[in-house]
Amino acid sequence: MKLFSIILSAAIIFAAVGCETAQPKADTKPAMQDQMDKAGPMDSLKAEFKSKVKPIPFAYKSSQLKLNDPKYSVAGQNLDSYMKKIVLPALSQIINALPEGQKIMINGYASAKGPENAEKGKKGNIAISQERADAVLSYILKNSKISKDRFETKANGSSNTLPDVNPRSNKNCRVELDIE
Repeated sequence: MKLFSIILSAAIIFAAVGCETAQPKADTKPAMQDQMDKAGPMDSLKAEFKSKVKPIPFAYKSSQLKLNDPKYSVAGQNLDSYMKKIVLPALSQIINALPEGQKIMINGYASAKGPENAEKGKKGNIAISQERADAVLSYILKNSKISKDRFETKANGSSNTLPDVNPRSNKNCRVELDIE
């Protein structure tokens, strides 16, 4: 009798487990995943790209990438390593996913220390920020197989300073990559 009870109990448990797995499960996706699904795979990819690719710092008045200077590191890496390990792979991934004709925007920025336009022998923030964007584009083209026609550069001067950063701070001397 005891054996019969054990077998019957096992059969009931087995049937209950079988029924449980056949039932549709409640939606247990996190809210953020649900929003990403609604936003679409491209929006999700853009968000991932923006989370990986941080602003690329430049020295004040400079349009040269300080590739091995520790003062201009990103995420604990010198610029050269950061560009090769993070930026170029992220660009390759996003370029492959973008529809033909959609571009990556390379935005150059400056601090508000100098004049916005050229005056009295000074280049001006617009020219310097354009040179910065061009320097990053040149680096990307030199170190990857991505075509130039997938990019656009833009000089922003000292507009769009970083939030909670003094507009005259050197932290505003940067280049940011975005998806058009």
